[in-house]
Amino acid sequence: MDDNEQKPLDTPEEGVDLNESDTSEEVRVKTITPEHLAEVVQSKNKAELDRIFTEVNDIDIAEAASEMDVKDLIVLFRDVNSQQTAPLFDDLSQDKKEELVKALTDKDLVKLINGQAADDLADTVGDMPANLAIKVLHATDKNMRADINQILKYKPETAGAIMTTEYLEFKESQTVGATIEAVRTIGREAETVYTIFVRNDKRKFVGTVDLDDLIFAKQDQKLSDIMNKDAPSVHVQTDREEVANIIRRYDLNAVAVLNDDECLTGIVTVDDAVDVLTAEANEDIEKMNAVAPMEDSYLETHPWQMARKCLPWIVILLILDTFSTAVVDKLQVPFRAYMILISFIPVLMDTGGNAGGKPSPSSSEDWR
Repeated sequence: MDDNEQKPLDTPEEGVDLNESDTSEEVRVKTITPEHLAEVVQSKNKAELDRIFTEVNDIDIAEAASEMDVKDLIVLFRDVNSQQTAPLFDDLSQDKKEELVKALTDKDLVKLINGQAADDLADTVGDMPANLAIKVLHATDKNMRADINQILKYKPETAGAIMTTEYLEFKESQTVGATIEAVRTIGREAETVYTIFVRNDKRKFVGTVDLDDLIFAKQDQKLSDIMNKDAPSVHVQTDREEVANIIRRYDLNAVAVLNDDECLTGIVTVDDAVDVLTAEANEDIEKMNAVAPMEDSYLETHPWQMARKCLPWIVILLILDTFSTAVVDKLQVPFRAYMILISFIPVLMDTGGNAGGKPSPSSSEDWR
């Protein structure tokens, strides 16, 4: 087949198929294998690359790209439009991001980095070694660098650390018609257009306007007439789990993050809230299973690191086990007449462990 001829994405033999193993019969999604993606990149088939980015979800492409060689990954980011590769970079594993940043030239890095969202890039930079973090910051423009530094100054567990500074904010005196035109002009640069944030003349946050309310309002109405004046907001130092629970409780697309002067300094979106709730639930489960919280996911954690996390609890259990052994040793003589009872001791100990590790109904409800 000619290199420039488009290959169908729905045939298993070409590496892209309808993945039925990970989804139900009613839900069918197109995925791509690392081998096929690498083959397309090496053949420099730009038409096929564009088609892959059009028909396959970004996270599926990122999972395939994370297993590719960094040289092929560089070609991928050079050959594909930066608007398409921007979300791909954010979905890559942290190790692959660091490899890519280390290998890219300053020119290519500038093109890649300035298409990222400031909050996502702040998370990436915060986990990088100092030399790579400096390289990334040098590649950013002045405004983005200021946004990243602003986010990085907050503690990791606070709203300020997970907020984004790319949002739509307008004065309460602005008309609906003018706001719609502004959204059409600058809306693509914002994290979300579904919630618009409103301030007064003193730059203080006063409410929000949902996109559907904006569309159906009269053109000459002011934002103050249609805004939600009781919209929830959080402080930059509010715990991130509390922020996520507020978004969940009030069914919000985004919540305003205010500074000490009650001025809008950023927003936390629902996708960030989902990430926070997932991370907190995983941390609770790890603690319940006597494992210290891990930075990476279970599958990405090295066995030696996993063992080190469990080591304190293992030592404690060994010490406690000496007392159990002493009790059994003392009862050896009475047990000789009923040797069969000794075989039940491990079963009883395991049962106690399982019973102690069972989550309470209230805890399970919190995870949901």
